Amino acid sequence: MPLDDELSVNKYLPFQKEGRYKEILDLAISQEGKVSRYWEITALLNLGRYDDALEKGLSYGEYFKEGEWEALYFEKLGTLYYYKTETQLALKYLEESHKLGLEHNNLESIHRSLFLIGVIHAERGDLDKALDYYMQSLSYTKKTGDEKSSIGPLSNIGFMLFLRGEIDEAEEYFQQSVDIANKLGDNRLIVYSKCFQWNNYYLKGDWDGAADCVLPGYNYYREAGNQVSVASYLEGLIIVELQRDRERAKQYLDELEKIEKSESNLRVTIHFKLSSALYYKSSKRNKDKVRSELLLTEVINSDIRSDYYINAIPHLIELLLIEYKTYGEMEVLEEIYKYIDIMDKSAKENSLYPQIIKSQAIKSQLKVIEGKFEEAEKILEISKQLAKEKNLKTLHQEVVDAQNNIIKEVQEMKILIQKNASIVQRIEKSSIIEYIKTVQKTFVQLD
Repeated sequence: MPLDDELSVNKYLPFQKEGRYKEILDLAISQEGKVSRYWEITALLNLGRYDDALEKGLSYGEYFKEGEWEALYFEKLGTLYYYKTETQLALKYLEESHKLGLEHNNLESIHRSLFLIGVIHAERGDLDKALDYYMQSLSYTKKTGDEKSSIGPLSNIGFMLFLRGEIDEAEEYFQQSVDIANKLGDNRLIVYSKCFQWNNYYLKGDWDGAADCVLPGYNYYREAGNQVSVASYLEGLIIVELQRDRERAKQYLDELEKIEKSESNLRVTIHFKLSSALYYKSSKRNKDKVRSELLLTEVINSDIRSDYYINAIPHLIELLLIEYKTYGEMEVLEEIYKYIDIMDKSAKENSLYPQIIKSQAIKSQLKVIEGKFEEAEKILEISKQLAKEKNLKTLHQEVVDAQNNIIKEVQEMKILIQKNASIVQRIEKSSIIEYIKTVQKTFVQLD
């Protein structure tokens, strides 16, 4: 990179380290040249203003016709299309960025493009391919000697290993990422690395550890003025505090409501409605549970992309099962199957294999309760093969455990059926609601 460009870039780096993207935007707008245009796009992206960032990015193409800058520019466009959920366009620009990076030996654009291509494959459920891209990205960060660039690949490698069930190795990568971020004192990187550790603490039910992971992101994005990300982290805090201090959860929910009223953003609205639903669901009052059910239904029927609302479905299924146990209406059972199918369809559309397997596991348990034992076993066998094919070791073992559990429950269900026990009575004797509660913990991600 020419010396003048390096000096221009260095003006922005202290602001980036502290997450002061509003100030970066103001400075960039006041300056001429490609470096300032690049940082203007970067600031808009980090403020969550994706439409504005993409509009500016597309209009600034003339600034970035030199090879090295063109590689960085295409990487930025690929990132924006990724956030706009247009993954085919994202891949197109990221692959072009990778190609140009290799031509001009721009290690930064090479590792960034490889990293984001990995993210897209991970979201499509191809964990092995994602892991390969993350490993390649990590190898290029080592060539640059820039430790901060390694945090993204390290965190994501850890998460892929976590999903595959290689927990100890995953924790090593998570910790490497956090240690480097803390060493550098870069709040942005600390937030990024901790959002992956959140998954570990959350799934273990370690709420103090989970809170320690969420609070830095909440504070960072509040300071940066990125209300979309603040909304996501508030949802995380609400989930944590519903386990520790419901009154504090309500305070966070009130803050999220203020953001939702001030922002015309569907993602923020979904975070608010889902958080509200979880708050009311935790109440002992029936009218609050009804309110929760209505909010969850609104989230699932919204126009947002399906991988944003899929985490609402297990909560709704739990409430519907409780409703069915209370009133015994067959229409409710039919509705439960409908939402299991929506969950399965959504997961398949987004290649979210863990969610596919878990939706089918819920269905198999319902089949056992109905006395359809062969159907239940067939569903689990298909799920087991999928888990094995995708190298999802944790989920494969989970399906094996479910099969063993079904063997135990089948005998009990046969006795209940012989005694003409109702489905409501059979639900009482089954472990389906407890299993659904574990599924609910699988579906929470911080933006």
